[in-house]
Amino acid sequence: SGPKHVLLYQGFGWEPPLFFHLGLLRNADKSKLSKRKNPVSVDHYRSLGYLPSTFLNFLAIHGFSMGEDRERFTLDEMIERNHKAGRLKFTVDAPPAYQSAEVIFICVGTPSDENGRADLKYVLAAAADIGKAIEAAPGETGGGDDERRAKIVVVKSTVPVGTNVKVQQEIAKHTNKPFKMGSNPEFLKEGAAINDFNKPDRVVIGAQDEGTGERMRKLYDPFVRNGNPIFVMDIPSAEMVKYASNAMLATKISFINEIANLCEAYGSDVDEVWRGMTTDKRIGNQFLYPGLGYGGSCFPKDVLACISMGEDSGRPTQLLDAVHK
Repeated sequence: SGPKHVLLYQGFGWEPPLFFHLGLLRNADKSKLSKRKNPVSVDHYRSLGYLPSTFLNFLAIHGFSMGEDRERFTLDEMIERNHKAGRLKFTVDAPPAYQSAEVIFICVGTPSDENGRADLKYVLAAAADIGKAIEAAPGETGGGDDERRAKIVVVKSTVPVGTNVKVQQEIAKHTNKPFKMGSNPEFLKEGAAINDFNKPDRVVIGAQDEGTGERMRKLYDPFVRNGNPIFVMDIPSAEMVKYASNAMLATKISFINEIANLCEAYGSDVDEVWRGMTTDKRIGNQFLYPGLGYGGSCFPKDVLACISMGEDSGRPTQLLDAVHK
């Protein structure tokens, strides 16, 4: 009768099995939910209202090819189609799913708190659940082969640098068994998320060690057969990539709006200025359209998070302060 943590998972032949935790749904009908061996999971709370990138991960991993027909299908239609085909399952029973998974993605929301900082309560709550499930799983007492087969916990949520350390500490509160950490920021544009996941410009992976990086690279290899790169780097750098990317895009939007204000003051035509400026290959034309400014679910909170990181580190972000204003 109350909120249920609803998880989707599915067995399939391609290693490694994954686990996607989808989050809070009310009045879940347990009689309609089923479970299978070898879960696939990604943490995401739909109640936050953001298009679940985790759904896209799951569907893409299961080989749903969009190609030229991608506009024929909405996300809802894809979910229905894969559910009917037996490739998509739901369950409210998290522990068996976590316990069987080799890779666990945390993809919960990170809304801004009253001070503009990223609120990590959903991330850390998921980490606690994962730690308890790892501890309850049979075997994996540590050392030797257990270290090489240890579960990988991947933070896909957009989080401030250092969050993976907090997630690792939270998991370790609940288990002494081995596990590995990874960071895998997403770069999905609103309105083009399905195509962006199937055909990424790049894949960024932060890995605790070389072995973890290679296991994650193997997971994403099928999506970059067109030659686009997979970057494997240290975890703090991977955490920063998403913020740096969104802060840069927000800055470009704020910049062209400032130029538009100057054009209005001096009688210049901003459209002509835009044409003359953006043909410079060093500048380009992406995210340089004057308008109401940036918005959406990511740019405002990510710019604020960067500002907060600057304040916390004693390195004020004067440029981003101006962008936010």
